[in-house]
Amino acid sequence: MSGVQTVVGFDFDRLHAQVQALRHKPIFFIAGAAKSGTTWVQMLLDLHPDIRCSGEGHLTDSLAILLTELVQRQNQKLDDVSTMLREANPTFPRFSKEHLYYIFTVAASTLLADSARDSGKSVIGEKTPDNILNLRLLKTVFPQARFVHVIRDVRDCIVSAWFHNLRLNPEQSQRLDATLDEFALLVADGWRDSIEAHLNFAAQNSDAIMTLRYEDLSTDPRSSLRRTLEFLHVTNSDAALDACLGGSDFHTLSGRKNGAEDPASFFRKGIVGDWRNHLSGRTHTEILRRCGELMRQFGYY
Repeated sequence: MSGVQTVVGFDFDRLHAQVQALRHKPIFFIAGAAKSGTTWVQMLLDLHPDIRCSGEGHLTDSLAILLTELVQRQNQKLDDVSTMLREANPTFPRFSKEHLYYIFTVAASTLLADSARDSGKSVIGEKTPDNILNLRLLKTVFPQARFVHVIRDVRDCIVSAWFHNLRLNPEQSQRLDATLDEFALLVADGWRDSIEAHLNFAAQNSDAIMTLRYEDLSTDPRSSLRRTLEFLHVTNSDAALDACLGGSDFHTLSGRKNGAEDPASFFRKGIVGDWRNHLSGRTHTEILRRCGELMRQFGYY
């Protein structure tokens, strides 16, 4: 391939067989608003003896967009050539929308297959928070897929995201979001969009998606996880639950008890209701105005 380093021993049939095999495996996607607990759920499930769920693939919020741009550029190139040569050059086929779905499906399947390679696990999962905004695309290319929507009180999402951003890039965060009050409303709008996306998808695909509340997972992790494993059609035996829960509780992940704060850690505090220590009354009122109806629907207000 011109401009691309040659791969010695490229084996099309092997890769194609891996993609085909993946199409027959159970696949699921974890989704949710930022700082809802999707990473925690991914870690829990990856410890299950039958499940491989590692890292964020950003299949829909990055890969699909890049492939779309690439296909559009190729089609535009062929249009430009045809215009320049006019009748002297027969029209070469353009990529269609169906072609684009096929390309994305193969690309995403290749990455999912590779994530599970050599793991010996039969169920493949992927976690990217923005999956929640692209459920229909994922359902189109993976018709048998199941979806775990992790939700959390929007107010705790706000506080967790605020400190997360300060930890990663304090100067940029303070420049872009001068105050927690201003930042809170941006996160609230994103939370509302994610919940509405879930409800719109579930209206026609209720059997394919479940809701897992962060708060329920915090107070009763065993029951919450058991329900999730039932939804994914994998064993929820005591041994499987022990394997998941034993290595992914807050103390194991952070080395601290719940409530012991470390602003420099991804797992900062590990408690429910911390928003009460940070959000102003005025901001809280505005959050309820924007999100109150949906919060009430999921037991947050």
